[in-house]
Amino acid sequence: MQLIYDTLVVKNNRFEFVPSLAERVEESADHQTFTFHLRQGVYFHNGKPLTSADVKYTFESIKEPATKSPIRGTVAKIDSIDAPDQQTVVFHASEQFDFIGSLPAIGIIPEGAGTEQTAAPVGSGGVGLEADVAAADLAGFILVEGLFDLATGRPLAGPPRRPLSRVRLELRGTELFAVGVEERTV
Repeated sequence: MQLIYDTLVVKNNRFEFVPSLAERVEESADHQTFTFHLRQGVYFHNGKPLTSADVKYTFESIKEPATKSPIRGTVAKIDSIDAPDQQTVVFHASEQFDFIGSLPAIGIIPEGAGTEQTAAPVGSGGVGLEADVAAADLAGFILVEGLFDLATGRPLAGPPRRPLSRVRLELRGTELFAVGVEERTV
């Protein structure tokens, strides 16, 4: 799923947390307030710009008991989330905890995505599920199109454009394997 969804922070090759969707992160001295300033020019696969409202929605959805998220405990100490502007999101915790350390597992989804997200995932990560392929028709295969910069591994800035390649992936247990690649020219 890390291919489809991007996260606020990632671990670099030295296992240090570095910004991903976040351009920079500020943590209060009491380790209870976390402010993320989002990168501009990030888009979901459906062409919608990623904003602080999407980040807030993602985390509030995880916290919602009705969602039954298996990672709900990760954010249980978050009391409230503010989105003071389009590019800033502020998390307020009830007590000190390693919030930054829990973030790599949480991919950001579009505001209002709801339960459709399971059948037709939309993220801002490097690859997107082909829109015209129904999940039920895949029979264990997923068609994805590359939307990322191979040099940096980051999603391309700007609205989605014609992909450079199409990859057929096969799910074997919990692992994905590339079983076919069709290169395209732009």
